[in-house]
Amino acid sequence: MKQNLVPRLGALLALGAVAVFVLAQSISPNATVSKLDSAIALLALDKPQEAKELLATIEPGDPSYEAAKRYSALCLYELKDYLGFLKAVESFEISAPVVPPEIQEELAFERIAARFYYRKFEDIFPKIQAFRTAHPASVRLDAVTEYQMAALLERGMKKLYEAALHKEGERYRARREEGHTNLVEFLNLARERSGGGYKALPQRNLEEDLWGARLALGDEEALFAEVPSSDVARRERLSLVRLRVYQKLYSNQVDRLLELMGGFVGEFPNSTTRTRVEYEMADLSFEVAERAWLELRESGNVGAAQAQAKWDLIRRYNASGREVAARLLRQKGSGLEPQDYLHLCQDYLNSYHEERDFEKLASEVGVLLGDYEEGSLGWVMGRIYEGVVLACQTPPRSAEAGRLFEQVMSLGFRNKPSFDQWITCAAKWRVYLALADGNKAEAETVAAWVETGNCSKELKRDFGKKYHLLVETAN
Repeated sequence: MKQNLVPRLGALLALGAVAVFVLAQSISPNATVSKLDSAIALLALDKPQEAKELLATIEPGDPSYEAAKRYSALCLYELKDYLGFLKAVESFEISAPVVPPEIQEELAFERIAARFYYRKFEDIFPKIQAFRTAHPASVRLDAVTEYQMAALLERGMKKLYEAALHKEGERYRARREEGHTNLVEFLNLARERSGGGYKALPQRNLEEDLWGARLALGDEEALFAEVPSSDVARRERLSLVRLRVYQKLYSNQVDRLLELMGGFVGEFPNSTTRTRVEYEMADLSFEVAERAWLELRESGNVGAAQAQAKWDLIRRYNASGREVAARLLRQKGSGLEPQDYLHLCQDYLNSYHEERDFEKLASEVGVLLGDYEEGSLGWVMGRIYEGVVLACQTPPRSAEAGRLFEQVMSLGFRNKPSFDQWITCAAKWRVYLALADGNKAEAETVAAWVETGNCSKELKRDFGKKYHLLVETAN
């Protein structure tokens, strides 16, 4: 979060003079230097931790105490402790004349930057106006405008996302109005400002921010008309921005999103983001199918027509997800991160479990997870799915399945939720098999093992709910 060093040049030169003074004093043992001056010199020499520790020794009542608080805040900012910095600057008046004007300005500017870092949109705009009022000739004014623009855009998008969650009613209208107002203000401010893209926020792309705001305001047709199809690179970036915006604004319009994703992949087959978009296509399809499957499973008795409609939806979206996932999963070097590969693998295999196609599930487990090293997460997933196939056969092969679940449980918890959730999954299946065999004592032993295990409270709570449900069903 460190800002461009040019605006700080004057302050650093001033601090550098003090540093030279302090270094000179080190040659003259009879000279004395205050703690504050020494700390300022350390800060100028890019040693904020040492400066902070020295400033902490200045106690209330010392004439330099108030100034020390300001410089200590600067140290926190340089150490990237932005939360500590914000707490510090709220404890004093920045404009108090206990430090030079350039330090007051720097604190005021960094307060804006830190607020943006934490997306504290509700109070960043008054701080921006206060900076302009107090420092009308500052060389940081353009940077302040950039923070204002970025905050207006992100707050506007946030409000529209919130509106999309409400769908209708007073909250929907209020959020939507706020979002539109912020985005219009962003566009107006961007038009008034000269100088091209961002400078203080170089990680942002102003053109893409402008596209996102216009898309959110419904200006899609005109926007795409402005970017010719012959400009493939910009067209690809614009299409990706549209996809990212619509994934949040229209998250409930699944078919529309899948159509946009498929259109992107078809139009830009060589895109470096193609794999990611395809992954998201599969993930969204499986998510919709799983949600419908859970609703059907938990709804109790439903009419035959309603159940059939749900199953048609489940199969349609599972098929859509598998069509994309199968290609990605069989190309393990396709660009997916290892955790994404395993997540997609889990969704893919679950789709066969939902449809009770255990023969296909068994064959796919062997293909996708058969070569993982024993004890790895992929290996654990493979053993569990193999156990599930055995447990769900008719008649169930409970003894063989139980041994696989116990093999997984023998690895123990690692106090890592991403791994431990699979250990508790094996424990749930082991409880299920024990209760199915009428062995309640064994089920209780497994439950006690989880309860005393080195895993998170959330996993224990989730296991407990499932355990009690299984016990009630068995009774």
